Amino acid sequence: MRGGDRRHRAMVARHAAGRLIRSEHAHAAMADSTATEMLQEIDAAGLEEALRLVPMRRHGKPGEIAAAMVFLASDQAAYITGQTLRVNGGMSMA
Repeated sequence: MRGGDRRHRAMVARHAAGRLIRSEHAHAAMADSTATEMLQEIDAAGLEEALRLVPMRRHGKPGEIAAAMVFLASDQAAYITGQTLRVNGGMSMA
């Protein structure tokens, strides 16, 4: 994520918060699904190499990513704004 993008999202969140509008950003990476053509095109060695970057050592499932999006859209996340939720198996901290 670039610094300019992060600052822009923060500015939007700050502006919208006064109107009780939330602004979140979700970042999902490496979702494993049979419908994901990109993963089908990568050979086994490439997939194994990519997983070395993910501390959880597996691809995310579409349902795991969807659950995070549902949470952000729910009333349970009503006090969250201007944040980035990284659904990536810890990849961003590697």
